[in-house]
Amino acid sequence: MSEQPEYNVYYHVGKVMDLGCRVHAGTLRLTEDALEIVPNSETEGATPLTIPYRQITFPSETFRLHFLCRMTEVVHREGSVFVTIPLISAFDRPVVSNSIQVQKLQREIDRRFRSAWVKAA
Repeated sequence: MSEQPEYNVYYHVGKVMDLGCRVHAGTLRLTEDALEIVPNSETEGATPLTIPYRQITFPSETFRLHFLCRMTEVVHREGSVFVTIPLISAFDRPVVSNSIQVQKLQREIDRRFRSAWVKAA
């Protein structure tokens, strides 16, 4: 059985990400077939999210949100999800991200995305 990395993350589901967006805290798992995000128990209004790698439409993209934290955008058939791994957070929002871990997460998502499409070809 292959390793299933887990990350404590803040995430937002939507078309855009800016400072006014509501973010949720949760745990991201990279399973063999899908990216799964399970919201923390204290997160209200958020539901678990499962994105099969075959539904991801583009390689993920990393960007800086207003020079505060690095985020990864995963575009899939249903929309987009924005994810960051916090280093420092305040008021239930990420302030500074763990840039090295965010880049590592992006590379792992992209590797699994490409593997899922190559297997099917």
